[in-house]
Amino acid sequence: MDDTHRQSLRTRIRAIEIGPPPDPWHEVARIAIGGLEWVGFEPDGDLLLVASSRGRGVFDMRSGEKLARDYHDIGLDDRRMETEGIGPLQGQTVRMAGIGGGGLNRGAHDGWHLEIAAPDWPQQDVFLIEPFSMLFDPRPAHAGKAHKLLSTWPLVAYGFSPTGQSFIVATSSDIVLFARDST
Repeated sequence: MDDTHRQSLRTRIRAIEIGPPPDPWHEVARIAIGGLEWVGFEPDGDLLLVASSRGRGVFDMRSGEKLARDYHDIGLDDRRMETEGIGPLQGQTVRMAGIGGGGLNRGAHDGWHLEIAAPDWPQQDVFLIEPFSMLFDPRPAHAGKAHKLLSTWPLVAYGFSPTGQSFIVATSSDIVLFARDST
């Protein structure tokens, strides 16, 4: 990729302003969590397990409500990137993503997806992309279908819940929860 094209892409990314997500999405909550290290969704729902250097918590992605909290080590199986849940996730195995790897779903079943761009590394821009579009979509009818939600550093994890009804952006100091509007 030549420097002219690379600079053109950087300019296009920088030109997209940070704003709220488009319908049917909304920001549920921004929650400060010092020393955040890991996040993971329940296997088939919208509950989120968060692990930090100070313990663990479970959050409802649809309301932002904290449902459980303890002050124990995560007990992560670092080969499988899994841990046991707490509170309403007690007895369930939760796949985790965070500072040591792992990954969350980057897309929902209906085509909404998340992309990251870093024209000013180490700052990373998080985009919510509408179905059947892409960050640099050359088709005129699809222009403006990429929505910059935030610019952050350091990014720990981001992704959709298994239901596709919510998604998270997690940094080392906070989580930002998003959900679809109820119909």
